[in-house]
Amino acid sequence: MGTKRAAPRRLRLSPTKISAWLACHLQYKFTYIDRLSRYYYKPNRGDTFGASMHRALQMFHEAGGVESITREQFEETLRLSWTSTGYKDAEEEKAYLERGRHIVQKYYDAHVASAGKGALARTLFTEKQLSHSYADFSLIGRLDRLDEREDGTLEIVDYKSNLTEVSEADVHASLAMACYALLVGKRYPDRPVVASIVGLAGGCSASTTFSSEEMDVLEEEIKEIARQIIAVEEYEPNYSPACLDCIFARICYPDGVVDWESRRKEYEASREGAW
Repeated sequence: MGTKRAAPRRLRLSPTKISAWLACHLQYKFTYIDRLSRYYYKPNRGDTFGASMHRALQMFHEAGGVESITREQFEETLRLSWTSTGYKDAEEEKAYLERGRHIVQKYYDAHVASAGKGALARTLFTEKQLSHSYADFSLIGRLDRLDEREDGTLEIVDYKSNLTEVSEADVHASLAMACYALLVGKRYPDRPVVASIVGLAGGCSASTTFSSEEMDVLEEEIKEIARQIIAVEEYEPNYSPACLDCIFARICYPDGVVDWESRRKEYEASREGAW
């Protein structure tokens, strides 16, 4: 008796997946089809530090923020959230922990000042995944935080742990922030939505809004990307400067020298005459 072939899994697109597809179809395949990241990714201090800060901020807001915990308790939350993986030695880890401590102190003081002015927004949730289903795929996105302002406006808050400055243009150019705004708009269609990036290292922030026309264009672009991914038969590489930081460079560049310009010329020559 034969076995039934498993039905293909429904495509789930996220800003990270979309970015990978746009950067290089082969990178997308290695990451999300072959699932090779576990063999090539190595924890680094930037990712580890960011994850620790995100956990500390999640615990801070879920506990009620400055209205519920003290500055010292917030610092203790960072210690409890801390992960040591990815630092080259104990001295480097200590320096990053101290950096994190200064960040939470500034973050706490800023929220105290906002509370004093009566400008604190209500946090609806933290670290939550939103999704919206289309005919052939789903769009998903994990929000760091969603706040509700006094006037009913919903504010998407995205943390960047090592960012020292950010502008409205930066937020507006962010694919992730646009996707989050689309998802929040789908879930709360009658509410105005603002997207904000908070640079924790610089104590800075910037906000923007996306027009309904921009959301319509984005939605059509995402649908087209989904169609491409569903229909793809051959995953083409995209030799570009992105190769320099790609964790799969050892596959495409076995000799260890990442000369993407030469590799692209070789690849294009090999494809001449191909349909």
